[in-house]
Amino acid sequence: MHSFNVRDLFVFYFNLGLLLLSGLCSQLNGQIAESGQNPLFEKVYEQHLKQLHYLNEFQPKLLILFSGTPGMGKTTVARALEDHFHAVRVSSDEGRAILRQFGEEVELVYSYIEWLLPKLEANFANHCIIVDRSIDRTFPFYAKYAQDHAFEPFLIRMKLDRKENEEELLARKKGAKRLLRGSDNSWRDYENFSKTHTPDFVFDNSGSIEKPLQQLEKKIEALLASKRLFFYAKDPNEQFATIRAIILKSANLTATSVEADMYEILPGLYLGNCVAGENVPEKITRLLCCRTTPIRPVNLKCGWKKLAFADASDSKISRFFDESYDYIDRAQGPVLVHCNRGVSRSTSLVIAYLMKKFDVSFDAAFQFVKKKCPRACPEPNFQQELREYEKRLAVIHRPLFVNQ
Repeated sequence: MHSFNVRDLFVFYFNLGLLLLSGLCSQLNGQIAESGQNPLFEKVYEQHLKQLHYLNEFQPKLLILFSGTPGMGKTTVARALEDHFHAVRVSSDEGRAILRQFGEEVELVYSYIEWLLPKLEANFANHCIIVDRSIDRTFPFYAKYAQDHAFEPFLIRMKLDRKENEEELLARKKGAKRLLRGSDNSWRDYENFSKTHTPDFVFDNSGSIEKPLQQLEKKIEALLASKRLFFYAKDPNEQFATIRAIILKSANLTATSVEADMYEILPGLYLGNCVAGENVPEKITRLLCCRTTPIRPVNLKCGWKKLAFADASDSKISRFFDESYDYIDRAQGPVLVHCNRGVSRSTSLVIAYLMKKFDVSFDAAFQFVKKKCPRACPEPNFQQELREYEKRLAVIHRPLFVNQ
């Protein structure tokens, strides 16, 4: 019969405490996510925004995650990727520093980051996010978040010999002893996670980082070119061709399953209902409202245009196609097109915009929008007007409509 010594008992109760704490934090995070309200985190967020870069650059949904222990070089790599891809880097170290300023427990930083992600997604155009912390123990949250919010996850596993890792920690003047005390737990989490999860890239940090960094950047660039919706190339022709090809092959896209008030059709082009139109995110620069009786929202800070018509078969929506196209296409930032339910009128105008802008058929544009916004369904007469619009456009863009 096995007899427990003092050390065994300590380890047992320590792990039990971590398990209970993890469950409590998960419950708390769920409550926070449901309510969206947390006065402390709002206060931290206000300070943290000053340290976040590239928030308003258009970037697709990519969530870059790290597996590794303290001292493996995660932050060095994260900063390099931040600058290379103009991504938003969310750092646990920066979060801890702000929590200390407010005299709060620094361990709250993990709950804060989980609270922060949907906040950034809802309010800013840049959806390429780097989580600059180890996710070995909290990966299920990030995997679920990526799935629920249609992010492409990309997992980087840092690789460094433990002896080198501990030497790196000893070289640090600040926090070295604390990190070394927790080294056993960090390595255990890291090794256990490595046994059950396959990374997208293994970053060997045992020598110069130049070569593995170049390889990593190349892999992410290839991923962006093949997966992301809107490739912002420097060459406008390449940009046009990339978007058009994706629209024409939208059957290969995964349909959005999450119900929302506002959907991203292209980075910079959003489709929504009246709730989105009355609670406009800060990132929106132009609001196109198509309702029977449009009313300008109080304290609206962006441009606003109204198109007054009913969601009815005799509304003749085609008279607004060119006018709405010009308003969207001349915008210098993100545009939100909305009607009452975000189903018929606003959807029709967005489809018309895609047809004219990217020389695609009604069926191709409708299928693409439907993949991005599951409730999209123009009224039957609106669909007929869009098909007539396709014929008008085909006269102008005849070569591009061949074999479509």
